[in-house]
Amino acid sequence: MEDFKQKITDFHYGENLSPLSFLFAVLFFLPSIFYFFIICIKNFLYSIKILKENKVNAFVICVGNLTTGGVGKTPLVIEIANYLSIKGKKVGILSRGYRGKLSSKVPTAIRMPNKILINEPDLIGDEASLISQNVLGASVVICKDRLLGAKFLIEKFGCDTIIMDDGFSNRKIYKNLNIILVDVKKMFGNRMLLPLGPLREPLFEIKRAQRVVFVNKNNEDCERANKFMSEINIPSLFCRMENGEIYNIKNGNQINKGAKILAFSGIGSPKQFYDKLGGFEIKKTISFDDHFGYTQKTVDMINSEAKNLNVDYIVTTEKDMVKIINFKGIDNFYALKLKPKLNLEELLSE
Repeated sequence: MEDFKQKITDFHYGENLSPLSFLFAVLFFLPSIFYFFIICIKNFLYSIKILKENKVNAFVICVGNLTTGGVGKTPLVIEIANYLSIKGKKVGILSRGYRGKLSSKVPTAIRMPNKILINEPDLIGDEASLISQNVLGASVVICKDRLLGAKFLIEKFGCDTIIMDDGFSNRKIYKNLNIILVDVKKMFGNRMLLPLGPLREPLFEIKRAQRVVFVNKNNEDCERANKFMSEINIPSLFCRMENGEIYNIKNGNQINKGAKILAFSGIGSPKQFYDKLGGFEIKKTISFDDHFGYTQKTVDMINSEAKNLNVDYIVTTEKDMVKIINFKGIDNFYALKLKPKLNLEELLSE
């Protein structure tokens, strides 16, 4: 299944095309056209005010993207939240709790400003858990209904600033600042809508954004990003996803370059994560589905592979780390911290 999903991703982004590519094109063409009309009709109804975006009594920031897969939204949400909290804002973060087992039809607080209330990734989702563990002084709520969740943050915690982790396509709530993230390597792939391409919305809908952030994860060539930047009349800036420390998830100890490692991940763009581990001798990589639900059996399997390969360390992402922290046998598991580097004052200026 993972290999099949990778082939679809390769098709979307024009990489490692296979004989299956023609079949994908035939199968996905009509569903993509249907999806295009549905999205366009919805956005048209909003443009003529038949459908209305509801305003709340807070400044709403949406950190989203137009494509499927990981772009770096969660690290940037954390960075923005901490920046605004230091500035004295009462920040609330709104997440869907994607892939969490806890029902998010009604608002559920998972963090108060100074206290984590729920710290179980299998219940609240990996993204919400990672955010909750890394923000300073912000409240975090999961709710599929963004409007309901925003009102809850305002009424329960007195938030004057709300940050939505994803939600550009959700127009039920009015956003004061729409930030769209774009991967400088992948850009928009074949520029087609799902399932024929990676786009969630037609590319021209980027006009609804007030900022575009081009995310550079691995010192990629930015020529296409610069060209696209010159074509749109939207304030844009670059963000570098720099490596932080690689730390032990139990005791915080760090590792040195040159070690033999096994790397694994369950994220949207696993290859970009592995590319960040230059300087290590990667003996093997293991990729799971995005938002993969780990079990003790999975951890045991990874440990067995590491033992057979005689590696020094096992390295994963922070997003995966939060989901395995309570399992046995993770003493030799390490996580790579990512640090977004960009001008936040410029990004958030009105």
